[in-house]
Amino acid sequence: MLAASGAILSAGFILPTSVASSHAANAPSLPASCSPEVTPTPSSTASSSLGPTEGPTIISADEAVTTLTLHYRPQEANGTHWVVWSWENAQGQVGSDFEFTGTDSYGCVATITYPRAVKSIGFIVHQKDTWNKDVAADRFATVTNLKAEIWLRAGDARVYTDPSRALNPPHPADPVWTKDAVIYQVNVRDFSAAGTFKGVTDQLARLKSMGVTVLYLMPIHPIGVLNRKCSSTVNNAPSPLQGVCKGSPYSVRDYQAVNSDYGTLADFKKLVNQAHAIGMHVILDWVMNHSAFDNVWVAQHKDYYLTDPSGKLQPPVSDWSDVAQLNFANREMQTSMLNAMKFWVIDYGVDGYRLDYASSPHISLEDWDRMATTLNAIKPLFFLAEADSYQALLQTAFVSDYNLPFLYSFLNSVGQGGASKGNFTSQVQRLKSYYPANTYPVNFITNHDWNAWYGTEFERMGCEGLDRDGRCTSSPAVAATTTLTALWKGIPMLYNGQEIGLNRRLQFFLKDPIAWPAGMKPQVSATWTQSSPWVKFYTKLYDLKAKNLALASGNFGGDVVEVSNTSDKVVSFTRTKGSNTVLFVLNISKSAAQTVTVNTGLVNQKLYRYNTGAKTTVNGSLTLNLKPLQYEIYSSVATSTK
Repeated sequence: MLAASGAILSAGFILPTSVASSHAANAPSLPASCSPEVTPTPSSTASSSLGPTEGPTIISADEAVTTLTLHYRPQEANGTHWVVWSWENAQGQVGSDFEFTGTDSYGCVATITYPRAVKSIGFIVHQKDTWNKDVAADRFATVTNLKAEIWLRAGDARVYTDPSRALNPPHPADPVWTKDAVIYQVNVRDFSAAGTFKGVTDQLARLKSMGVTVLYLMPIHPIGVLNRKCSSTVNNAPSPLQGVCKGSPYSVRDYQAVNSDYGTLADFKKLVNQAHAIGMHVILDWVMNHSAFDNVWVAQHKDYYLTDPSGKLQPPVSDWSDVAQLNFANREMQTSMLNAMKFWVIDYGVDGYRLDYASSPHISLEDWDRMATTLNAIKPLFFLAEADSYQALLQTAFVSDYNLPFLYSFLNSVGQGGASKGNFTSQVQRLKSYYPANTYPVNFITNHDWNAWYGTEFERMGCEGLDRDGRCTSSPAVAATTTLTALWKGIPMLYNGQEIGLNRRLQFFLKDPIAWPAGMKPQVSATWTQSSPWVKFYTKLYDLKAKNLALASGNFGGDVVEVSNTSDKVVSFTRTKGSNTVLFVLNISKSAAQTVTVNTGLVNQKLYRYNTGAKTTVNGSLTLNLKPLQYEIYSSVATSTK
């Protein structure tokens, strides 16, 4: 059998005896593709689409030959015919399909040979005659001394070079407290007039009463002075207001200290302890990839950083001129970084981290795995990746990533009147294909980046009413999309100020405190829901999420199952877990009412209508008249908030 790529497919490599004997009992049921009817021999040649010439390639004994031995472990009892699409990872190269040609105690085996020196090889495992891949991400193998041997697992985007690790892969810690989590992002500098930890501590009871369970604090460390930024050209950001430049909190000068503007280490400890006392958890924003140019490490450990030929520190991205790229090839630097992270877990009790720029090309999957393994040995932590299309991150280190495709492609489009039912279906399918077991997205419509650089949610989606201080009091689009973030599989996240309809961008580099309603008193609970209609809105929404187990995060809750309806401008889905059910129906048109019949798939379900609290029976189809952007929720559990 000839392979059209200038690469030669030869007989399978057998797992080393020591590994094979110790793991033979774990061998999976192998699909038919592991033993094709026609097996190419090592002497087979191929026409060249990857090579430099056309036609057959003759390999002489003294020519360089690159060999990739690929071991693939399919899922148990999976009879799918899998093949490998492989290519040289170099500009202008293309690839071709290759069959697995043998088996060992691990699974299927293929050996792909290139008649030249190759440094990197890319590959995809997919179903024969379709592009249904076993994982969403492309995989790559680095070649050393003309040879590479790797082990893969079905549904696992990682590339293993150690068969024992491939047989017993690490998995993300999934703390049980994440199952009903609601995250609230806090910009400490702007959260209160004083901009202190105490200002956050004073509001904990109010946030807890609204349904928030997790505080996510933006970086709390001292900010670099050298090359400090006071403005940005991102998305034509507006000129800063007059004020004192404080710089970006993501320019960290000392990983084991707090910004003195925010208070002391004792103040931070009090914040964490009080949050824990009322059943909340605290995660820190951690800048792993880069630091301030005047970080305390620079003077003593310049080798912790990447430098240009002249020895100067370099920013990771040209616009990030206030930060210097760290050197992850330096293991001592990594140890220092992990020790700093351990400091906050051990001495201050933090419960996890949101990792900034987790998709950095400078940080390998092995680096992330090392971080998670080291820190989870202290206690199970929640790791959130600032990434949205890097599936391999979710295989070991990270429980969650940002669901930006949901925001970009659907939620924002709903708010702007351009959403499609087809895109909604794509987002439902992505939940199934992209997220490994026990991982799930964090869903939101705004955060510090979106607020500062893309506009407030009301700029993007519209506002239909303002109070006398300019805060938005009504927005059907914001209500509908935020509701979706809570009902979708995953964890909903709010950015500080959303609960009062904050209708302005917070200046990223300056102190720009949120103007809370004058009547909202942190210590007077009766004032909380009266201060803004959004407080009551979020309190009721998160009460539903907490009470209905179908809405629990990830595999703790039910899958999102799209159910059909009769309108191309209406989307509908159910989530079910045990006896708990939620039905959601939304008119995605911003201009036209819809009369729709939904084929719910539910049989004699006694459900509560969310908007009214009235109990009804849903059996089969349900006909609704929906105004533009109107949604209906039916739940097997009633909310206690009216």
